[in-house]
Amino acid sequence: MPVLLLRRDAPLTDAERARLPAGAASVNEPGGVIARLTVDGEPSRVISAAVALARAVPDAEFVVRVPATEASVGGLAGVAGVAAAPVVSDSPAQAEEGAAEGAAPAEAAEQDFVDPWVALDRGERDRAMRRFAAVPLTGDGRERVRRMVLSANPVEVIDALRIARVTDFKSFFSSARRVSDHSDPAVRAEAALAIGTLAGFSQLTLLEKMLKDADASVRESAKQAISLINTRRG
Repeated sequence: MPVLLLRRDAPLTDAERARLPAGAASVNEPGGVIARLTVDGEPSRVISAAVALARAVPDAEFVVRVPATEASVGGLAGVAGVAAAPVVSDSPAQAEEGAAEGAAPAEAAEQDFVDPWVALDRGERDRAMRRFAAVPLTGDGRERVRRMVLSANPVEVIDALRIARVTDFKSFFSSARRVSDHSDPAVRAEAALAIGTLAGFSQLTLLEKMLKDADASVRESAKQAISLINTRRG
């Protein structure tokens, strides 16, 4: 019988407790476990419970714990709001067997479930983007992205453009346009990709202009962006 866990350093707030799905308990256990839900039933029921629990507290780590006598729970990877949830066995032997077959250790997999903003602040950008792509961007998150794109630091501007792209933040394309002539070619290249991902055919004129950029990476990104738009147009 799988047990679904949420882990975070900070305890649940009253609002988060109210959002927990039926049957989930607010707890304070070692390892930062703040919520626990035991699920008995068909895999579809487990998946539904996992999605509801993960969405209740989106900045918490989500873990599936399976008793040693049971097979690992399949079907959770790729579920919106959960995204490739790590399955932790209670059996040390089973964990070693998985490692021998090339599976990543449970500890390493679980680390991908940190708050994406925390990962970004740590400089773990690829991990942060995987997490951003797995969960919806909140209103506060969108506002933070809008502030980031105004930064004097090109790295922050690039991060903002990438976040907007992986979260499909459609209205952000106007911000991407504003930095399409940025002095840093890496920003221009990322802006082109963001425009190609978020905007429509009306932006082809700008992207065609970017095909003449002095920097090869910008030209290549503009080419990819035009292809993205044309593919959506059919």
